[in-house]
Amino acid sequence: MSETKFDMKLQAWLERSARRLAPVAARVEESYAREALELASGLMLSKLGPYRLAVDQAQEANETSARAAEEVAKAQVAVEGAYARLHAASQAHYYVALSQGESEKETLKRRLNRGMPQAPSAFNVLGVDRKRSVMSRALRYGEQVLGANHEVVVESRGVYEGLSQALDAADSQKARAVKQMQRLFSARDSARLAYVAARQIVEAALLLDGDGSLGQLMPPVSDVYGARQFARAEVDAAEAEDGAEVVVAEPVMEPSLPDDVVDT
Repeated sequence: MSETKFDMKLQAWLERSARRLAPVAARVEESYAREALELASGLMLSKLGPYRLAVDQAQEANETSARAAEEVAKAQVAVEGAYARLHAASQAHYYVALSQGESEKETLKRRLNRGMPQAPSAFNVLGVDRKRSVMSRALRYGEQVLGANHEVVVESRGVYEGLSQALDAADSQKARAVKQMQRLFSARDSARLAYVAARQIVEAALLLDGDGSLGQLMPPVSDVYGARQFARAEVDAAEAEDGAEVVVAEPVMEPSLPDDVVDT
């Protein structure tokens, strides 16, 4: 997530307004007005630091979360390849058993279908959580029929563990990003309220001094919302793009039967 234009503008207004008030406070004659202007400046500066920190932390957390999601995507590609090889090795084992006169053909077929419920092409379009579940079952089957030390089984196990670790890391980073966004919302609201309150204090101080330059010193906070609405549209577009990358529905497919498989 990039820093929104609303946050950029509000931070700039807090800093600029606080700096503008210093020379104004120095030249006003009314002591109460001067103290009020100094109070308003200090109030805005006290919220500016935490606000900037919250924005930076939210950006960092979202970038880390995005990179974790990229690692999940890479792990999915690796799992798809490993599943295809494990599927092929299991099919080969089935046909070798039949060629050697195995009498329990139907039993072997049912076991293969339970262990390898999806053809590779169907496996590839599954959602990531479903992929992990199907791969786990395929691994158990592969260990039973091929052996735990079989080259394809060993490779598949490592790839499966890589996907699991990537998913766990992505979940953790996503939770952290959500938490940082909540902190940003809180800091943003606090900064906005500080600006509004400071502007009211400045307005009162300028009235005491007979100065009508409030609009030049501190524009009304409502002027920020045009930028915020534009920023909200940017965020919505980014979220929609992220959502498009997630498989939210899986096709209903019958388990592949060994006799239906065409070797390529």
